Amino acid sequence: MSLFFSLTSLGVFLTWNSKVYRNLAFFFLYQSVLMLLNFLEETQITGMFYLITPVLTLLVGPLLYFFVRSIVQEKGLSVGEESLHLAPMFVALPFTNYTQTVIAFGSVSQILYLALAFRLMSRYHKVSIGSSESR
Repeated sequence: MSLFFSLTSLGVFLTWNSKVYRNLAFFFLYQSVLMLLNFLEETQITGMFYLITPVLTLLVGPLLYFFVRSIVQEKGLSVGEESLHLAPMFVALPFTNYTQTVIAFGSVSQILYLALAFRLMSRYHKVSIGSSESR
C-alpha cells in the first residue's frame, strides 16, 4: 500500500503544475484516498462509520469527464457547474447502508460520464481531422 501511495503522490506532484493535467492529479489523489478508505474499512479501523467507499463510485465519472474536458481543451466549467456534477455523491452519503444500490447508481453514473467523455473526444477528433485537412 505504501508503494501505491508513493506512486500516486509522485503522480500528483508531477502533474499538479500543468493546468491541462491538474484534473489527472485530482484523479490520482482520489485513487489514493479511495485506497486508504478501503484499507481502513477492511481492517475495521473506521468501525464507527458505515462504508463510505461505495459513495465514492459516484465520483469516478465526473473526475474522468473533467480530465477529458481539460485534455481536449474544452472551456472549463465554473465552480458551481463542477459542484453540480459532484452533488450526487453528497446526496448519497446518508444512504451508505444501502451499499448495493449506491454502487449500482455509481456504475450507471460511470457509464453516463464515459459516454459524455467519448462524445467530447469524438467531437475533438472530428474538429482536429477537419482542421488538418483544410491545411
